[in-house]
Amino acid sequence: MAAPVVHRLSDGPPPAHTGGFGEPTCSQCHQPPATSRSPTLTLSGLPASFEPGRSYEIEIASRAPNLTRAGFELSARFDRGSDLAAHQAGLLSAALDPQRVGFTFDSTRNVVYAHHTLEGTWARPAGANRWRVRWTAPVQRHTVVFHAASVIASDDNSPLDDEVLTTSVLVPAAIPTSP
Repeated sequence: MAAPVVHRLSDGPPPAHTGGFGEPTCSQCHQPPATSRSPTLTLSGLPASFEPGRSYEIEIASRAPNLTRAGFELSARFDRGSDLAAHQAGLLSAALDPQRVGFTFDSTRNVVYAHHTLEGTWARPAGANRWRVRWTAPVQRHTVVFHAASVIASDDNSPLDDEVLTTSVLVPAAIPTSP
């Protein structure tokens, strides 16, 4: 009998695995460890409210003691409160770490997902992994929701002992000021 084949997604996850809008997460394949490593997933660089058309640098960061490898996936979509709910909101592009971040367009959802590359799975520094992308805000003044998922991998070439984290952040449009 042949050994089972392990399908690694080190070059990037399948699209639509952020946990947002009913999507699955990475936990479809990855199984948690017996004890947690107290991991965290954060999104930083997002404004309290966005200015339409302006670009922002977003950092996605996964942290855990002894982390050596981690991956992520991120989407930017309009929140449920608008007629554009779940549609692409603005543009995720211009990886500021092009060797560490890639982009996949999901034609079924019409959404661009930012995600890790193989080079981007290695923690730098040990205990943390960070990825940076540029987000250009949409011209529509509707609230945007960012959904992110991350895997803190045990780096044993299997889907076992991997922690899956998700987070979401709502960013409303800035209120226009009168001249």
